[in-house]
Amino acid sequence: CDETPGYVSLSGESGAAACEYCGPGFYADQASHTCKECEIDSYSVGGVNECTSCPSGTNNAVASTSCSPCSPGNIPTGTSCDQCEKGKYGEFGATSCAPCDGDGQYADELGLPSCKTAQSGYKPTPNRQNVEKCELGSASFGAEDDCTPCNGDGQYADETGLSACKSSPAGNKPAANRQSVEMCELGSASSGAQDACTPCNGDGQYSDELGLPSCKTAPAGKKPTSNRQNIENCSPGRYSVGGKTECDECEVGKFSNEGAVGCSQCEPGEVPVGNTCEL
Repeated sequence: CDETPGYVSLSGESGAAACEYCGPGFYADQASHTCKECEIDSYSVGGVNECTSCPSGTNNAVASTSCSPCSPGNIPTGTSCDQCEKGKYGEFGATSCAPCDGDGQYADELGLPSCKTAQSGYKPTPNRQNVEKCELGSASFGAEDDCTPCNGDGQYADETGLSACKSSPAGNKPAANRQSVEMCELGSASSGAQDACTPCNGDGQYSDELGLPSCKTAPAGKKPTSNRQNIENCSPGRYSVGGKTECDECEVGKFSNEGAVGCSQCEPGEVPVGNTCEL
């Protein structure tokens, strides 16, 4: 019998030799002439001298006839399957849980077969066990480890959890921390989507209001003040047709009043003196 796989020899009461078949879940230990149970992580379909080891990612109990894989999200631990912890996942047939360390990945539940991906406006927490909203001044399209700072031209984020940065509207610029916008100051303007407001320093330009989308132009008879925050009348003897930084001086023999749009000719024999003519 001992020469036949899966059998052991026995001695009967009469001393005659008998054979015993070692069935499923057992193997023939021919040294002790007994059938023994297969241990954990091994199996037998019967008629063998050695149990077969379970494939990687499977498990079973003592005296098993086969091995069973753990369901996805679980790994074998002896005779049972344990769920993967938060922050990790387990594919089908895995022997250990893998960390969710790819771009934007996390696992906020036990026993996940695959990692989740951070949605737009969110990023994974440092331990990869949850997600958190993007902070003020940043945004994310999703599937990213970190939110992107809103540091492009005119960009800002005045809400948490934004999927994209906002663009500063006309008459405004982003605050230094990119978490809000502020109106353009006097003497400047912005058409929007700009980091800074543009000074009104073109010919005849000024801005006498906060938050203007464009600079104003000095009308006829006036010029911008030196700080470009208002306008003032042309002085006597000068004039402006508008759109000029400085008023023009009247030609020889002509005069003008304050805020004039043009000059007047003196009568023959008279000379201009300020805003009038004298003999």
